[in-house]
Amino acid sequence: PFTRIGKTEVLCFSYILGFSRRQYIDFTTNRTFFTLIRRHQDAFHYYEGVPKQCLYDGEKTVLLRWEAGRPVYNPAFIAFITHYHCKPIVVRRPETKGKIEAPFQYVEKNLLNARTFQDLDDLKATAQWWLRDKSDKHVHETTHRPPLELFMEQERSALQPLPLHDYDSSEVALRVCSIDGFLDFETNRYSVPYEYGADILTLKATEQEVFIYSPEIEVVAHHERLPQGAGKTSEKPEHRTSKKIRYGLEPVRDAFLALGNHADPFLSGLKATYPRNAGFHARFILHLKETYYADDINMAFHHAQRYQAFDAKAIERILLAKAKPRTLESIRNEQARKELEKTLPRIEQRPLDEYCTLLYREEKEDGKDSEHPGADSDPGQNLPQHLEAS
Repeated sequence: PFTRIGKTEVLCFSYILGFSRRQYIDFTTNRTFFTLIRRHQDAFHYYEGVPKQCLYDGEKTVLLRWEAGRPVYNPAFIAFITHYHCKPIVVRRPETKGKIEAPFQYVEKNLLNARTFQDLDDLKATAQWWLRDKSDKHVHETTHRPPLELFMEQERSALQPLPLHDYDSSEVALRVCSIDGFLDFETNRYSVPYEYGADILTLKATEQEVFIYSPEIEVVAHHERLPQGAGKTSEKPEHRTSKKIRYGLEPVRDAFLALGNHADPFLSGLKATYPRNAGFHARFILHLKETYYADDINMAFHHAQRYQAFDAKAIERILLAKAKPRTLESIRNEQARKELEKTLPRIEQRPLDEYCTLLYREEKEDGKDSEHPGADSDPGQNLPQHLEAS
């Protein structure tokens, strides 16, 4: 446990070079895919180069499964690691796995043993000191040389140069903005201007910052990234120009009417049925955009009007019965598919008559035209029965 903040689960990332045994380590509070590739980038910059291949022990962020004795890698990880022209290799031999696991034992016995740390930042700072003054300079029991010395003499020149630009390790996600002007991400809340309430916005998170983009892909908010799972709120004063806009129907009227042509008459019925709580029902319906397409919600309005069911729960029941739920991720995939279609050449199917004509001409060239009287006439006429165009 840390002396200042108490008990916290911490994970150690280790990257060690196979020849010199020079090691890089860092500590994190999670083992997500994005954390993994960011620590790789830190290691590459620490060594000022990239190895040609890297060994892994089969973690899920790297390897999806084995199939017919061959590894099936995580495509997202392959996109990252090949950016640095590095080949991943998943090891299965116990002898090779020892080279991967032994450095963790060294860290535990030499760095962590009998030391206390105030918090994660203190642990990370101590680890950097330990790498520089201890790990790099100690005599390794296998090579009988200090890792830094052997690295500088023989291994550094064998590393590949770093690319001109690092791989973009940002996390990108779609989020429905709440009516009170917040986006939820990793249990934390980030403010945006009120006018984007109920809109589907794009969130891009680096390791230190969070950027939020409008539907027109313009930056509408910029925050410092909060710790994962902290349950905190980051609210910018410039996003809160008026307190009145937070409540009632008026702040969400435009977003509600944008759902489709049936939204306006449904809203009129909603106000007549719930003159004091129409805003609550409108907000509830707008939150359904996170699960259903706007077109489906619009058709639910039309169905509800036929039965005078002016109620948010009625819309939810209609959608459950008649619409297919979708995730925000499916929106991004659909947009990518449409963009790809624009770049591909359009392929038109030939009329079947052309294939019949082609087959008839081939038979004629093979000397079989004697079986077909009228060969000099229109090839579409007098075709054998099995070649007649349909």
